[in-house]
Amino acid sequence: MTSVPPRRPLVTTFARPPSVRVHWYASAPFQHRNDAGRPSPHGVVHAREIGAAATACGVPAQTWRMFFDRPFAPDAPAVCPCCAEAVRREGGVERKTVRQLRRVRTAGGPA
Repeated sequence: MTSVPPRRPLVTTFARPPSVRVHWYASAPFQHRNDAGRPSPHGVVHAREIGAAATACGVPAQTWRMFFDRPFAPDAPAVCPCCAEAVRREGGVERKTVRQLRRVRTAGGPA
């Protein structure tokens, strides 16, 4: 009888070495054309990494447009507060997983 190896849990995030810099870009479910005729985010703007299926706050965003000409600015108006907190913490020593960020969002305070 052969034994089946135990399944490993699905990992959604991983710890990056401090030397690797993450580039967050603006991502939104809707877009419109600005005065120059270029696509611009419309509604709440979230932070998202290249190749990520979810935003920094954990919202699934596979079909959302990424605006590569617009880096995510946590202090800009109309941004997701959970994404802004995640981006600010990314620059610091503390790194939170998506699950911990969801806890912060539902509890209304730091985890």
